[in-house]
Amino acid sequence: MKAKESISAIYPNLGYWLMLFIFATFAGFYVTYFSKLTYTFPGIVHIHFAFMGTWMAMAIAQPLLIKYKKISLHRKVGKLSYVVLPLVIITSFLMIRHSYQTQLSLMTENIASGMESMSLEQGLILLVLIKHYPLSI
Repeated sequence: MKAKESISAIYPNLGYWLMLFIFATFAGFYVTYFSKLTYTFPGIVHIHFAFMGTWMAMAIAQPLLIKYKKISLHRKVGKLSYVVLPLVIITSFLMIRHSYQTQLSLMTENIASGMESMSLEQGLILLVLIKHYPLSI
């Protein structure tokens, strides 16, 4: 590959191929998110979805903007990613934290009600988790 060769010459239809992520995302999250949109979700779930959707749209748009010679807009979208990607990372952390808190709370309720049991080792691990990662993080 020549040093000056354009990436759009190598992957002329990359933006269109990246559109397959839309279908993959819908298929992957249909059962846990899209089929349950009438249920109540914590706000962080929708906020995370909005930022991830924005990031995906930007990833699809970038090669298309280059292909159609919209360099100025391509650069603006690239600069916008300096804001969007950190928000994706922050909301990802918040989603992980929410999931952890939900699962830990459910497990402790099930153990307290006798619906679930655990070994001594599992109990010690749970105590360490609660001590270092309390529900009120």
